[in-house]
This record gives sequence, C-alpha cells and structure tokens, in this order.
Amino acid sequence: MFWWKTEKIQQPIKRFADFYPKGTKRDICSFAGFPKPNEKLSAQLGYCGHTAWTFSVEKIAPNGLQISVDCEPVIRELKAFKEWSVEADVSIRLLNHSNKDRSLIKTSFGTKFDAEQSWSVTLDQAVFAKNSGFLNGDGIIFQIVIGITEIVGLYSGNFTDFSVSKESEDEAILLVGNQKFHVSKQILCMHSVFFKTMFHGNFAEKNRSEIPILGVDIDSFHLLLQFIYMAPIHIFEENVFQLLEMGDRFLVKRLMRACENFLDDCDLDEKKVIELAAMYKFERILCKKISRMKSVEQLEAAFPSIETLPPTASSYFMFKLGELKDDLHSCVSTTDDNLSSSSVDSD
Repeated sequence: MFWWKTEKIQQPIKRFADFYPKGTKRDICSFAGFPKPNEKLSAQLGYCGHTAWTFSVEKIAPNGLQISVDCEPVIRELKAFKEWSVEADVSIRLLNHSNKDRSLIKTSFGTKFDAEQSWSVTLDQAVFAKNSGFLNGDGIIFQIVIGITEIVGLYSGNFTDFSVSKESEDEAILLVGNQKFHVSKQILCMHSVFFKTMFHGNFAEKNRSEIPILGVDIDSFHLLLQFIYMAPIHIFEENVFQLLEMGDRFLVKRLMRACENFLDDCDLDEKKVIELAAMYKFERILCKKISRMKSVEQLEAAFPSIETLPPTASSYFMFKLGELKDDLHSCVSTTDDNLSSSSVDSD
C-alpha cells in the first residue's frame, strides 16, 4: 500500500508510528549529480539491529528515475541464517529546495524485504525540471525513514516487547518522550547501579506510577533495555557509540565490558579507539596501545593530551615515555661511540 503526496495534502489514515520496537532507521542521502543512463548510485544507510540497509537511485529508460531501498542481514554475524524476512514501513521524502511544503513523499506500509525482495518506485524525470525546486545545483536530496515492524528468522523471538504490561507487582513504567517501557525493577537493579539507586534509594521517582527518563534517545534506550534483558545484541562500529553512552549513563558494567572487548579488537581507527578508551577509562586498552608504541614521536602523536588519561594509563604512559627516551639516548650514544672509534682508526 503506497501513494505519492505533497506536504499540503491531508495525511492518509494510516501513518508512521512514533516508535518501532524492532528498530528505526533515519537518514539523509545526498547525490551530488544526476545519474547517467543505466547508472546506479547507492548510499549505505548503515545498520538497524541485525539488518543493513542501502538506498539507491538509478536512471532507467526512457525518462525514469528509479529509487529503491534494500535490506540484508549483517552477514558477518548472521552467516548461518538462510531463511529470513523483514517487514517495515518506509517513507522516502524528495526534498524541495524552493518550497519545503512541496516536497514529495513516497510512503509504503508493511513492505516485505528478504533475499529476493526489495522496494522500489519509479519517478518521471519531468519531476526534476530546472525550476521544479527538486534539484540543488545538479544534486538531489532524499530524507529516509524506515520503521521495522517484524523480523523473521534473525533475532525477533529473543527480544522483549516493552510496550506491553506484564501486570506484576515488580513492574515499573519508564517514560522516554511519549513512549512507555514496562520493565521489571528486579532485572534492572541486577544490571544497573543507576536503577538500583533509583528504586531502592531515597528518590521520589520510585513511588511514581510513571518514571520519566530525560535526555535520552528512544532507540538508544530501547537498545539498552534489550541488552539488559539478554537479547542477542551484537556490537558493531555503528552502535558502539550509543551503547557506550547508555552503559556509562545508566552504570551497566556488563555493557561497558562488552563495549571494551569490542574496542580491543575492532577495525575502528586507532585514534578513535584511544579517544573512546580515554573517555570511558578503559585502562586495559590504553595500556595495550601504549605498550605498542615504538618511538617517542609515535607515542606523543597517539596520546597528545596525557591529562585525559586515567591514573594507571597515565603512569604507564610516563614509564613508556622514559623507556623510549632512554632507548633513544642509548642509541645516540652508541652511534657517537662508533663514529669516534671510526675516526681514531682512520688516524
């Protein structure tokens, strides 16, 4: 079920939900140039849960532009899964630079994605006339929203639905924005010092029927709860930042340890790993990085600000710096001695 509409046309009866428990992907895709005939331009939208998403535009004969959204499992973690499908609500907005109210929207509900099926629609190239407002120079910009409603064959059976009340005396309702999360106080207290203090300390929140959690992203908080409830959350480059932020704020040691283990053996830029390790005080990673430095210049370039290092890493940095300077001094002295010896022999 889908239709084109402009911003001014009345909203359809069926519309996007404010929150999708299985995950939401939002992105902006900008293509600097219009595709040539039979040319396909693609942009990676990144991960949402265990799914990776791609957005593409392709010039097709005679005068059409096909836009498409494709989904696939994150192969490196889900090689064993052969039969899978994802159902999602999809909204693609073609931005109008002259008048935002004339932006075109393509909306599709209950769209199925699997190994054989993706989603696409064709636009008449006339839409992109010179004065239409849809071209920014020679470029075009799309705003993309994907709300996942169902996942089959990947991890869906192991995830908790927090939108449904468990009707237990142990239940608490956490409110993030307008979204209610029905949770177990006992489970949260087992894993989070933050929630243990909230529910068992002298705080007014513990007696409220609904407890507001302020200043957090809904999807990031949902990911945190799924991790606490032992859902099979895998850590990738794309979600480690939000997981670190959630684990640090809500004091979830198991999550912080999992993120630390990921950073200790990942493909992220070394500078970024050191920055994150210093920010979250991962001494083991910092000391390992320091131990691998081969010169004073390399060490000082990798760790430009010793003030950001936690105590153990800071002490080891100074030890390593002294060691490298001693090695350098020894090397220089040996070279000088050899030069002096050569000079004497020549005489």
